[in-house]
Amino acid sequence: MLLTPFPKKKTWVAGTTDAGQFDCLGIRRTGNRVELEEIISCTSLSELPSDVSNLVIHSERILISSESFPPVKEEILRLQIEERIRPLGPWEENIPLHHCIRLITKGNTLGTYAIISLPQNDIERHIAGAQESKIRIRRCIPHVASISALSGRLTKEPVICCFIVSGYMEILVSEKGIPCYSQISPIDQETGIDFDVLAQSIFNVRQIFSSRFNKNIEKLLFFSKETTNIPEKIGDEAVWKPNLNDFIIKGDKGLFWKYPELVGAPFVPDDFDCLPKDLKRSHQLQDINKRVASAALAASLALGFSGLFLQNRHDKAIARYNSLYSATVSKNQEVLARIPQPEEARKVAQVLSVYEKMLQEKPIDSLLYSIARKIPEKVIIKELKASRQETEQQTHNAPVPPPEKFIESEHQDAMETAKQADPFYKRPLNIQLVLLTKGNFQEVKTRLEKAVKLLGQGFQVKDIAMSYVEDSSRGILKCNLSPKGENRG
Repeated sequence: MLLTPFPKKKTWVAGTTDAGQFDCLGIRRTGNRVELEEIISCTSLSELPSDVSNLVIHSERILISSESFPPVKEEILRLQIEERIRPLGPWEENIPLHHCIRLITKGNTLGTYAIISLPQNDIERHIAGAQESKIRIRRCIPHVASISALSGRLTKEPVICCFIVSGYMEILVSEKGIPCYSQISPIDQETGIDFDVLAQSIFNVRQIFSSRFNKNIEKLLFFSKETTNIPEKIGDEAVWKPNLNDFIIKGDKGLFWKYPELVGAPFVPDDFDCLPKDLKRSHQLQDINKRVASAALAASLALGFSGLFLQNRHDKAIARYNSLYSATVSKNQEVLARIPQPEEARKVAQVLSVYEKMLQEKPIDSLLYSIARKIPEKVIIKELKASRQETEQQTHNAPVPPPEKFIESEHQDAMETAKQADPFYKRPLNIQLVLLTKGNFQEVKTRLEKAVKLLGQGFQVKDIAMSYVEDSSRGILKCNLSPKGENRG
């Protein structure tokens, strides 16, 4: 088993051994080069470092092939591959297969694909062990893809890679980092590797590759955990020992020869990822939810900057109020002695209303945070917009009580007049929300109904529209929200 690192970040790459243990390599990829750090061994997945999250597996029933098909949709292509590949491999008819597919060349009528096929059971049993050990798997990669990717970083020419796996020698041919062909050569457990037999097997592989692809192989790599046993020649052919100084920028270069499937893991293309789609989608939804939460925070900060503009206008309104108030106080005796003019009363009532609404206003960022907290698991926020609606009513159109009412009620009706006007903070807040989730119809329906129920605890949920797209198993909920208790009249 094996895991791939992220660029410039140390990651642990783990692989199974013949004894059922795990070799675990700390590796850091920087561009096309790597830094090799410590190597550890453990007896179970649960003992692996927490950074291990990508799994590369070994299966004794892997088949590597190269086939050509006309351009069709992926679903049809996989059916065609299944029909053509199944009779070629060492599988029973009822065993489900997984095919890793990578397009190599694209023509007008046919495309050529590199295909790695293996039983789904060999994938699932490794994944189950990782899940039991609380390891989140990001990618699941066949070992032949990893070793081929390693050779592709050293040369673009065809190369033969020999390595020991589960008590036998595997001979793998790859070109430009893509596996092309593999064959198994037996090893006598008592006498060890018979290099004469191995030389004959390599010759046979070379002939098969040449007849199939019309190409010659000039380079031969030999990997072994016993680096002192790497031969100078196999038969009459020299073993290639590339210069590793430009590839390994830090660490023990002996790890390259001992653990090629670990060192090559970071360079495996995503097309050779055999992680089940449902598990991959589950991880993607988790990542999307995290990103949405970050986006919601960023949106609230953006709205906060918008709030600075609103605050500036508010400050000007307060300054205007202070100015009006000072003018009113200076005329206090005169106002008490006679009925105030309607225009003066209207201005004072308007500014007082602004101040009152400012004190009552709930911060917009807290509303967005409340929405994010109420979204159920496996439901993501696809779109979130918050805006204040413009109103047609203007403050100078607000009704003003007759002068007699000011005297009779000690200015209480003046405040009521201000509330009926269109003050600065009275524009209604409208939140447009679009939610997305995937699954069968019943799962989607249950999640979206739960989302509406939870949102209804703090908001008025209006204009609800749900839809379900069967082709993509996707459910969408659109609605408008407004905080409960806000006056929308």
